[in-house]
Amino acid sequence: SGALGYSFRFPSTVKEGELHGEKGTKGKPGWLQLDGRIETDGSAKIYADGLVGAADAAVGHRPAGTEYGYHIEAKFSGDSGTGKRVEGRPCSVTFSRKQPHS
Repeated sequence: SGALGYSFRFPSTVKEGELHGEKGTKGKPGWLQLDGRIETDGSAKIYADGLVGAADAAVGHRPAGTEYGYHIEAKFSGDSGTGKRVEGRPCSVTFSRKQPHS
């Protein structure tokens, strides 16, 4: 569709099996939030909710601030995880654990 590719790196937390990650400022262009549950077998269904940051990177060149969302199916094992976007354009995600400072 002519949309440019992009990548993000931002922190997420997992507490009691619930994953939450957030990039940017909620309500502002470029914001992205990931939420989902990691099951005991490591499988996860994550929802991405966001606002377009740059029209050139959005499918259909939707303007900055336009809402979007999609599902991610992921698998976690040990200190990492990977996943793929379920609908829409191809997208892959990678998670790696950073040990908290003591």
